[in-house]
Amino acid sequence: MLPLAEWQTLLAVEAGATATLAGLVFVAASINPSRIIGVPGLSSRVSESLFQFLQVFFISTAGLMPRQPAAAFAVEMLAVALLFRGMQAAGDIGYGRSRSGHP
Repeated sequence: MLPLAEWQTLLAVEAGATATLAGLVFVAASINPSRIIGVPGLSSRVSESLFQFLQVFFISTAGLMPRQPAAAFAVEMLAVALLFRGMQAAGDIGYGRSRSGHP
């Protein structure tokens, strides 16, 4: 297995790209929030998109820490993945409840 130092460039590019895309989603959502709130379940979809971008951003950023053992990085990845999966599951449950009675 390659040491984490071999992945620095890829992780830096991923962190920059996901930060940019998360920013674009945030700006798109903030341009007209009344329309997003007006559609049932759409606000949870916007937050889920942000969560997915931020998850990649945080994992990529954690991998950029210097002299970090691979085991520590694995624990950080698992913690971030579980945290964001829980938040996405809460959003999915809310979306399902808001769409009850709709096809």
